[in-house]
Amino acid sequence: MGGYKKYNRGRKVKGKDGQYLYSREFGFIGGSDGFIYKNSVAFHEPWRYKSKDEIVYIPEYGFPAEKNSRIPEDKLLSYFTRQDLISLTQSETLAAELFNELSWQHPENLWNEWCVDSDKNGNWIERRWAYEKVYLPEFADVIDRTGQAPVCYQEFSDVEWQDEEYRKYCLNRLEELGVTTRENVLKILGAEME
Repeated sequence: MGGYKKYNRGRKVKGKDGQYLYSREFGFIGGSDGFIYKNSVAFHEPWRYKSKDEIVYIPEYGFPAEKNSRIPEDKLLSYFTRQDLISLTQSETLAAELFNELSWQHPENLWNEWCVDSDKNGNWIERRWAYEKVYLPEFADVIDRTGQAPVCYQEFSDVEWQDEEYRKYCLNRLEELGVTTRENVLKILGAEME
């Protein structure tokens, strides 16, 4: 199970009635902590599980207040699958980074903090989306690049993203793809022109 098992927190066991029961465990991640369920193997190696709806994360407040050590899925207050996190971030890479940082909070709260941080620090979320959803797919489609390898994300960030016209093109493509809004594109481009 790779090296991910050591990062699991909490347990999932099958109850006598066949229903899965979840328990929480103390986790200390990145300077914050909480009692959570976190299945790193299911997130990073999803092919090991039969269900695509495997629960990968239950935040601290996803468990009811009662002190039962094992809670059935239908009694959980909130939980998240790998696909839930990918849908939230619109990126497998960002979903993995978000999952790895979760220590007690709801994913939406941490994601919202990241979005504010991205706005203040060079739009790094939009830059990641541009690399994954515009640059890489279009690089693969260009016939005259056969045999060439695309640049890594860091080089894309340092070179391609710094080209004002290409950045504008990428942001407009992200809007066309439904990844961001026109308002966000204009906000980013407007902030760059000030």
